[in-house]
Formats: sequence, C-alpha cells, structure tokens
Amino acid sequence: PLLILLHGSKQTGASFRRATGYAFDRLADQHGFIAVYPDGYRKRWNDCRAAGRYKARKLQIDDAGFVLALIEKLHTTAGVDRRRVFLAGYSN
Repeated sequence: PLLILLHGSKQTGASFRRATGYAFDRLADQHGFIAVYPDGYRKRWNDCRAAGRYKARKLQIDDAGFVLALIEKLHTTAGVDRRRVFLAGYSN
C-alpha cells in the first residue's frame, strides 16, 4: 500500500514530515506500507480557489495529474498496488 501525504501551504514534504515527528514513517515500517511526502509547486498545491494568488493556482498546475504520475512511478519502481493508494493532507 501507498500513503501520499500532502503538506500545507508554505511547507515542503520534508518540513511536513518533520512536523509530524516522522510518525507516518514509523507507522509505515510497523504496518508495511510506503509513505511519501511530495512537494507542491513553490510550496503550494493548486486547490482551485478562485481568490488564490499563488503560482500553483495562477499557472493551473495539474496536481491531480502529478499525483497520478507519482502513483504510476511508484507502481513501476516499488511495486505499489494501485488499488491500495491513500491520500491525506494538512491545511490548505
């Protein structure tokens, strides 16, 4: 299984990982899943808010496409089961 963890605004995957005290890494080791912490474009995800003035929104970054490509890459390289993918996020 795969757990994709999306950081909040103005964070990175690495800073979100540290902020959780690496708890998801420990859970992944204990329960046999992969935890990944991708980075949004310039520390933001395109959450499609019309009022958003940040680049990810203005440039209409395709975060859904990015996540799907990440899943496919991890399926190919790490054997991730596409039927067992979960997503969690913080803020934004």
